[in-house]
Amino acid sequence: IVRNGWDEFDVLPVYRSLLMNRNDEAERLLALPQAAQKAAWAFRQGSTSMIRLYPGALEMIEKLQEAGIVVALLSNAQSCYTRAELEMTGLASVLDDVIISSEEKIRKPARDLYMLALDREFVTAKHALMVGNDEKNDIVGARSAGIDGVYFRTEISPADDPDASSYAVRSFKGADYEGLLDYVLNA
Repeated sequence: IVRNGWDEFDVLPVYRSLLMNRNDEAERLLALPQAAQKAAWAFRQGSTSMIRLYPGALEMIEKLQEAGIVVALLSNAQSCYTRAELEMTGLASVLDDVIISSEEKIRKPARDLYMLALDREFVTAKHALMVGNDEKNDIVGARSAGIDGVYFRTEISPADDPDASSYAVRSFKGADYEGLLDYVLNA
């Protein structure tokens, strides 16, 4: 099924296939799902120079949750990398839900992925807010599902993204968690 060209594939079978192409039987045992997961994670660690949270990220999530707000991650990513990274950064234990494109076989900005997130969290678009640092995938994608977006222009935003998004209800320079909290809790 092709959904508007935003299909996502899972890279884990690629690692499994690489391990299965070995000649001896002992090596074939490495093709077990957990071996492919370990191979994928080893590659990711070697190809990622630094994974870190922006200062204040965990505290912001906790404050939102204390206010009764569900915090879910909706990410264009490979699950075999991202799940381990969420554990490593401490996000896995604080997020209420994690929706990863490779598991759902569809990527942002596809409207269907946003609709899936709304369904999983049992909320309407009117009661949801997308916070992201990619205008097209995060803000415009959310808007296609009727979800308001808050745009963070960070050093990892696409180079051609604007400083402020005309599609967002608010834009911030950098990961301004205090500004986001003020907007969400006092709007």
